[in-house]
Amino acid sequence: DIRSGMNTGFHAGVSDAYGETPFVPYSERFFLGGSSRLRGFRFRRVGPNDGDYSLGGETVISGTLEYRRTLFSSPLAGTTRRQEIFRGGPFLDFGVLGVDAWDLDLDDMRASIGISLGLTSPIPLVFNFGWPLMDGEGDDLQVFSFRVSLSIYFSASLTSFLHCRVTLFH
Repeated sequence: DIRSGMNTGFHAGVSDAYGETPFVPYSERFFLGGSSRLRGFRFRRVGPNDGDYSLGGETVISGTLEYRRTLFSSPLAGTTRRQEIFRGGPFLDFGVLGVDAWDLDLDDMRASIGISLGLTSPIPLVFNFGWPLMDGEGDDLQVFSFRVSLSIYFSASLTSFLHCRVTLFH
C-alpha cells in the first residue's frame, strides 16, 4: 500500500580532540547546509564562519520534520498494488553547531521551511525548495537544491558466520 506520512529525523554528535592532539581535524568536524541537512542553506555553509569559509563545529544538533504525500503512482503489472513514482510535501529543518566540544548556544539555532518534490522510481531524485526562517551572520543561503539518493548500505556482524546486507534503495 502507498501511504502518506511523516518523516522525522534527528542527529546529534560531538567530536573531541584525542591523544596528544589539541584540536579536532577539519575532516572530523560537523557541518550543516545542503540538500540533506538544513535545506535552504548552501552545502556546508552554515556558521560558524571565518570570512568566506565555514569552520564547522565540534558539537551538532539537527533535525527534520517532513510530511510526504504520494503525488503520482502506477499499477504494478500482474497485481492490484501500486508503485509510488512521485511524491512531495512540506518540511521544517533545524540545526545548531557549537564551535567547541560539548558547547552549544541555542541562540545560534538555524531553521528553514520548504517544499520537497521527489521522483522515487526509476532513479531516486529529490528537489528541495527551502527558505530560512532563522539564519546567522555569514550563512550562505540557497533556495534550490537536489539530491540523487541512490544509497548502498553494507553492514556485517560476525557471530557463527558472516551476515551481509545490501540495501540498494533506501
